Amino acid sequence: MHNEMKNCTSMSTSRLINRFYAFLILMITWFPGFSQNVGINPTGAAPNALAGLDVDFPDKGVLIPRVALTGTANFAPLSAHVAGMLVYNTATAGDVIPGFYYNDGTKWIPGLPAGNVTGDMLYWNGTAWVMIPAGTPGQFLQLSVSGLPVWGGSAFATLTTNAVTAIATTTATSGGTILSDGGSPVLSRGVCFATTANPTTGNSTVAGAATSPYTCNLSGLVAGTVYYVRAYSTNNSVISYGNQLTFSTLATVTTTAASLITSNSARTGGTVTTGNAPVTERGVCYATTSTPTTANFKVIDPSPGPGAFISDLAGLTENTLYYVRAYVINAGGTYYGSQITITTLCTLTTTAITAITTTTASSGGNVAVGGNASITARGVCWSTTTGPTIALTTKTNNGTGTGAFTSSITGLAQGTLYYVRAYATNAGGTAYGSELTFTTEFLTTAAVCTVTPTSAVSGGTIGTVTGLNITERGIVYSTNPGPTTADTKVTDPSGGTGTYVSDITGLTNGVTYYVRAYCINNGTTVYAYNELSFTTGTPHTVGESLAGGIVIYVDCSGQHGLIGGLSDLGSGIPWGCSGIAVGTTIAQGGGAIYAGLNNTNLMIAAGCQAPNGPAQLCAAYTAGGTGLPGITNWYLPSHDELQVMCTQRTLINLTTTPSYAGAGVLYWSSTEYSTSIAYTHYSLSLYDYNCYKYLGYYSVTSNLIYIRPIRAF
Repeated sequence: MHNEMKNCTSMSTSRLINRFYAFLILMITWFPGFSQNVGINPTGAAPNALAGLDVDFPDKGVLIPRVALTGTANFAPLSAHVAGMLVYNTATAGDVIPGFYYNDGTKWIPGLPAGNVTGDMLYWNGTAWVMIPAGTPGQFLQLSVSGLPVWGGSAFATLTTNAVTAIATTTATSGGTILSDGGSPVLSRGVCFATTANPTTGNSTVAGAATSPYTCNLSGLVAGTVYYVRAYSTNNSVISYGNQLTFSTLATVTTTAASLITSNSARTGGTVTTGNAPVTERGVCYATTSTPTTANFKVIDPSPGPGAFISDLAGLTENTLYYVRAYVINAGGTYYGSQITITTLCTLTTTAITAITTTTASSGGNVAVGGNASITARGVCWSTTTGPTIALTTKTNNGTGTGAFTSSITGLAQGTLYYVRAYATNAGGTAYGSELTFTTEFLTTAAVCTVTPTSAVSGGTIGTVTGLNITERGIVYSTNPGPTTADTKVTDPSGGTGTYVSDITGLTNGVTYYVRAYCINNGTTVYAYNELSFTTGTPHTVGESLAGGIVIYVDCSGQHGLIGGLSDLGSGIPWGCSGIAVGTTIAQGGGAIYAGLNNTNLMIAAGCQAPNGPAQLCAAYTAGGTGLPGITNWYLPSHDELQVMCTQRTLINLTTTPSYAGAGVLYWSSTEYSTSIAYTHYSLSLYDYNCYKYLGYYSVTSNLIYIRPIRAF
């Protein structure tokens, strides 16, 4: 049944084909002149008289038979080579590819050859179209001696642009690497650059070395600017370029001087200068070591860009040296301004005011320990107006360094309000402690004089101070400290300000009394700051034998004075302590009456004298006993005490025979003039000048000077 259906189908197809050809023959014989030419069009227009077949459709084409060729030499799928046969090949096989082919009777020939790459071209060699492959950059097309087109000239070199390095504000480094010379020698090479894309040798150039790779140093650039750079080479008048790179030169920045420095903060900043390259970050960086970077502490400005900016540094450590640099970042990298230093101020406190008198007071300060900066000066400053500074002359200088110090405030006016601040100076400036106030006294207790077994004399002084209204004045005394008007008082009848004297009577012999001046000012009772004490008894007199010596000085009380020793303890012994400040200077009161004992103790404590030096010899002296009630042990006299001894030299038999002709006799004091000189006194000179007139000082290493001890009662 299947075969029968197949045969039927074949027979039907055959009959259809036969009918088609019969219809075609009928059409050909029907159209007049068809044997001459044929026209196919939708309008019925006559064909072109010169065309065998004229197909004319405005929206249709001619579809050429499509076949699968196997090669130009094979006629298949046709049965034979037929000259003039035109087909469209759909296959890629052998030496054929899809496209139009025509047959020349022996082979298939591509009708429209296809190129392989951009730039392929065709030329007619007399018998066929021949393809010329694309040339290389830099070559040109020329005719050979055979009249055929060929490529000639040098090809472009192949090169790359080296990465841009060592970028600075006005310089950078690049270069190139020549991968191929294109078939002809490279005559020159380098880089070209500009602020616009695709720079050429018509822009700025830098020549490179003859070797490859080569390096070029770009200079004369503008800070903070975007540049485009390409390597180039020239061979046979052909210029080749490498790939384009871009880079930005660094912007510049200056560091602003520091201001508003405190113990934990400061203000600085910078000024940025840039070209067309955007600034991505700017600020300041700082550290306690030199040359800080953004890897250290930094303060970023919130508004990046060109121009000035301010940066406030906070959280700093007191009394510390910091190194600071402004910085700016753009695509080229990070640029730093010049380095400045900031030393934060120290912190300190002002010591409470004590020992207030009519003209003096005591204060000081305490400089906190810490930081790496040195304190070069410290002290207190004061004024009658708030906010005293070191610009005033009313200040002390109490050395250097951190820690506590004591300051003596002098030269004050009575009854006056003062403002005081401690100060300390380092490289960053001067810091001040808290401000304190005090008011000087205007009432002073007079020294107690003329003490007898039953009486004494004292009194007081009331300063002339604006606003005082004194309605009563006098003294109060008691056998207990801190006497008041509730105890015994002696009222001065004259009243008012100034000095007054008060006689104290009816006392008991051998009893210690405490006395101070008082007054009533504007209805308020005021007591003098200085309370004095005295013990009643028979007064001493100069020339009196006492405690192994002779009394050479008695103060107004008759109960206190100085006892001169009767024997020299040596001569030719140096004072010692050369180059060392013992601290027994007049500026510290070391030259005053009764100061010698403290001076002697300082000299011994310094440990800078020989074992039998002047201070040690006097302290070891035991004439009249030691540890006596109300009487000190022996010591080396102070500057003023030695002057008293000199005045009373006859009473205590000071040596008056010169140690050698033309010299006077000299005695050591315990008062130093400097680290190399101590004060002495003549007891007698060759010309017998008075002691007061010839006060002298000698090197502490001198061995021509005598030693005489003194003690006080």
